[in-house]
Amino acid sequence: MNLNVMRDIPITVPQYFCPWIYDDLIRLGRRNDGGYLIPLHCALATDNLISLGLGFDWTFESDFARLHEDFYPRRSGRKISIIGFDHTIGLSKFLKVMINGVVKSMIRKITFEEMKNRVVTVFSYIYFWHYKSFKIKHKKLMADKINLRQVLDSTTGKTTGLKIDIEGDEWYLDLLSVDQLPHVTFLILEIHNCHEHRVDIERFCSFMEKTHKIAHFHINNNRQPIDGYPQVVEITWVNKSFQSSNKKRDSLPIPILDYPCHAGKGDYKISFR
Repeated sequence: MNLNVMRDIPITVPQYFCPWIYDDLIRLGRRNDGGYLIPLHCALATDNLISLGLGFDWTFESDFARLHEDFYPRRSGRKISIIGFDHTIGLSKFLKVMINGVVKSMIRKITFEEMKNRVVTVFSYIYFWHYKSFKIKHKKLMADKINLRQVLDSTTGKTTGLKIDIEGDEWYLDLLSVDQLPHVTFLILEIHNCHEHRVDIERFCSFMEKTHKIAHFHINNNRQPIDGYPQVVEITWVNKSFQSSNKKRDSLPIPILDYPCHAGKGDYKISFR
């Protein structure tokens, strides 16, 4: 069964989640959990990417870097910066996971394929975050230790995109100030436990509406809605300086671009009230 075609979980969500239509939406990151949609012209106009929360997946960051490499030849002199914050990972952590995988493979507790994936992850981490470019860095800091205003101030004069997935710590985004938002080209936010933050979410959507439009909305199918309200959502906001259609979407998901976060389950068929 092709789950990108068979979507059979209808849900109706509040109108403040409804995205505007952008004709050049692309997907950066893998097909399932870890991939997000963003307008192409917005991604290409972004000089700095700041990611809060990485885990074992940096395919979004990798695709973002590759996109700029493909569109801007080296002789153009254009350079981007990518900074990832996550205190739960690091080279020592991945080396332990790899060694543990090799041992388990030798005593047949895991398959050779699983062991190989662990080894690939280690070398992928080293190559992307430590070798690929001095402009790409991973910092081991907890979310509550990150001064987001300070980080954004350090990028003054350049356009900056934010991608935040830190499971439960999203609401320290109150630190975002209105005067900084004009320099933020996009904000991709994965919000957890949404049913507990309905008022906060509506307030934050209203706050973002001053300078940004919602370009995409997706519901994580790993969790069931509570009282008809989704538990985990992914939202892409795009600065109003980037042109969109003057129409909003009637429904989601978008064929070919959207995929369920959990590949073994159907996606949500979203309408807006």
